[in-house]
Amino acid sequence: MAPKRMIRKSEQPQEPGYPSLQSHLTTRRRFLEVAGVAVAAGGLATACGRALGNEGEPDASTPTPPGGDPGPDYYTMRIPDDGELYAYLIDGGSAQFYVELATYHYDSFGALADHIDDAASRARSTLQEYTYDSLNTAQGLIAAEDDLHEAMDALVMELSAHSEATIEALTLHITYLDPEPMMMGEAPFPSYP
Repeated sequence: MAPKRMIRKSEQPQEPGYPSLQSHLTTRRRFLEVAGVAVAAGGLATACGRALGNEGEPDASTPTPPGGDPGPDYYTMRIPDDGELYAYLIDGGSAQFYVELATYHYDSFGALADHIDDAASRARSTLQEYTYDSLNTAQGLIAAEDDLHEAMDALVMELSAHSEATIEALTLHITYLDPEPMMMGEAPFPSYP
């Protein structure tokens, strides 16, 4: 009698109704590959197929309200342009921050852009009137944003001779807040007796 060969598990017939784990993973992997390619192709087609408008026509991506007139342009600014400002708080703490604002008036934007250092010093002096504890609360941040908004509006009115406020929105971003003062932009070294 000839020796019988052992049948490998992969060659053995499967129970009906349950696919092997390998075939299940293969079909699942193939489905995910096809789905991923389809999503990527759809995104690429959407991004590249957008109409950008011809000369003399508005950009197709600009929403047009029902009256037919496009919405007003607005200008955003970051104070300072890059980096952050430091302020020593009245209780001895320190804050590292920057301000973002938006206006619909180009001349207000231009006045602030031309006098960015004045805007930065005005923002710093406004924030120096606060304490660590007040800036560490939501109500304190809202009050600081309101005061900064008023200070920037006052500066714009001084620089561009506006008789009304033109800053539409202002956001204060505090990136570092410490109850101890900062030394040269860094936390102070510990002192030993």
